[in-house]
Amino acid sequence: MKNEIKDLASRAKTELVNTINFVVGTLRMQGLTKKVIALALIAFISDRASVKNISETFNLDYNLLKALEEVEKRGRTT
Repeated sequence: MKNEIKDLASRAKTELVNTINFVVGTLRMQGLTKKVIALALIAFISDRASVKNISETFNLDYNLLKALEEVEKRGRTT
């Protein structure tokens, strides 16, 4: 049982790291600074800001952020 929990935690950590790296890479390709990316990630993680507000605040592509949100939501249900 402990090994199963460790394995599950390890896979979840790997998935989280891969997802964050994908988001950061995507935002860097948009030409954003590390500070702006950090603020955008905080907004995503805190779950307090809407995609529309984030896209307007950081001048990001709304459709791209919406797609990332959908990917993240699907990850929660699987």
